[in-house]
Amino acid sequence: MNTLSHHFTSRLDESAISHPLPEIGLDGVKSSSEVYDAAFRWLEHKELRTPSREFRMMLQSYRDSNTDFPVHASVSALCDLSIRRIEGIVRIDRAARYPVPKRDIEETKREVEADTRMTKRAF
Repeated sequence: MNTLSHHFTSRLDESAISHPLPEIGLDGVKSSSEVYDAAFRWLEHKELRTPSREFRMMLQSYRDSNTDFPVHASVSALCDLSIRRIEGIVRIDRAARYPVPKRDIEETKREVEADTRMTKRAF
């Protein structure tokens, strides 16, 4: 998410933070319960508390029903959370169009794919 956010925010405001989501500590996490614990700790970061309220409620609902950590639902929630953080940082005109050159899209795609491969290897 932060790689995508960086490419987006840099087009709108060079001085804006480019990583709206803090790093999540998943080192040593081996079970679904530990992923839940790490996610809840992460969501307690000061800058995430308010925009992540719905995400925390969703996770708690899954956890209360003794369900494994909801990876797919969490990815969607992370996208929403990242967007809310960016909107709070960068003032954008929702009616305006922001053209993105194809080479920039391809560069972003390569970076996201590289980040994904690196993350997969870590697990």
